[in-house]
Amino acid sequence: MSAATYVEPSEPYAEIPLAGGDVTEGVVRVGDTVRRPVGSNAPLVHALLRHLEEAGFAGAPRFLGIDAAGREVLTFVPGEVAGRPRPEWIADEERLASVGRLVRAYDDAAAGFVLPEGVEPVPGFTEQPDMPPLPPEVVGHMDYTPDNVVFRGGRAVALIDFDLAKPVARVDEMCNTMLYWAPLMDPVDADPPLRDVDAPRRCRILADAYGMSEADRARLVEVAVLRSRRSWFTPRDHSGRPRLTGRGSCRRIRDLGAGGGRARPAAGWTRSSGPGGGAVDARVCDRASDAWTVSCRGRHDEHMLALSLVALALHGALAGLFYTFSMSVMPGLKAVDAAQAEAAMRSINRKILNPWLYLVFLGSPLAALVAGLLADASAARWFLAAAAVNFAGSFLVTVAINVPMNNALEAGTMPWKDYASRWTAWNTVRAAAGVASLVLMGAGLIAL
Repeated sequence: MSAATYVEPSEPYAEIPLAGGDVTEGVVRVGDTVRRPVGSNAPLVHALLRHLEEAGFAGAPRFLGIDAAGREVLTFVPGEVAGRPRPEWIADEERLASVGRLVRAYDDAAAGFVLPEGVEPVPGFTEQPDMPPLPPEVVGHMDYTPDNVVFRGGRAVALIDFDLAKPVARVDEMCNTMLYWAPLMDPVDADPPLRDVDAPRRCRILADAYGMSEADRARLVEVAVLRSRRSWFTPRDHSGRPRLTGRGSCRRIRDLGAGGGRARPAAGWTRSSGPGGGAVDARVCDRASDAWTVSCRGRHDEHMLALSLVALALHGALAGLFYTFSMSVMPGLKAVDAAQAEAAMRSINRKILNPWLYLVFLGSPLAALVAGLLADASAARWFLAAAAVNFAGSFLVTVAINVPMNNALEAGTMPWKDYASRWTAWNTVRAAAGVASLVLMGAGLIAL
């Protein structure tokens, strides 16, 4: 008996067809096992599954052998997958993060796998000439569709369907994951529960959960665009011969063209030419770039945090300045002789016009405005509100009321008694606006 031959249990079980997936057909459940047609990539897949079992990776089925019907036998992985129609829970961000962690756990387990002698990826999985040179780092799964991720208790726990496994770079793995789970495609082509989600944010969740390196983050967009072109070519290149199961699934994808399966997501967001020379509009390449800007931007986050802290400090300094005048300087001046107080205030008004004041006075609303324009929506609204309150309550009041009063005091056209009470009242408005804008900046920092 061959070691690869599966010995059936004495008690027979009925075969239950398993639905789902875009490529493999003829998959059935028999008891606690799954029977699948042996694909052209089977030698690699079987060796990989044995390695994962030896490595103690629990997130993959075990390869048990070949049954009497010539089908591969795998252990059945209990749980739920996002079949069609897609359930609403595929948009859940906690589940999304667990997908990123599962992919990382798989890649770490597969990193030690070495292709056995004579075992190669299925022919035809070659790169196009314009693909960037990315040395393989792992034998990746490379088919992270919602159909192939098993959940239990709201968490991604296992992967199934390793037919597309091949040596790739880790960035390829995350690009493939984001394609389906962000998703990186025109919303028209996305699964209904994912059409209105914040795809850039979901990219970031996946990147952070996986722990993508800075180098991989930096090249994600380029890889995503170029790899999408290959996904347009692949079904057509292999539609004339069996790619995986030999049961016409790739031809079915081809016949759907840009309107279904895997062809449209790729064609929908990058420009490529098929064998017939037709071009597909690059409708959401900018969306892919935006996804990277927001989702895979460790350095951007550091710069945003630095800018926000600077803006917070400037708002604090301005609020403190106004508060000090209302609470101590003006009450102190009112307690002395009017002539002395007026002379002292004139001196203060002259000395305070210095670069440090201009930095705080002009820099605080500008820094808040820039932070609001660059931050994510959750933080941007707080920063923009801080800029608006600062501008209206501090800048405009100063320019329209307090400065003209200072000029009148300097010119001797406003008596100290009228000046002191009115100036202090409006300065208190500035102090209140400064404190309010400071609080809003703090809320924006928390929301980052």
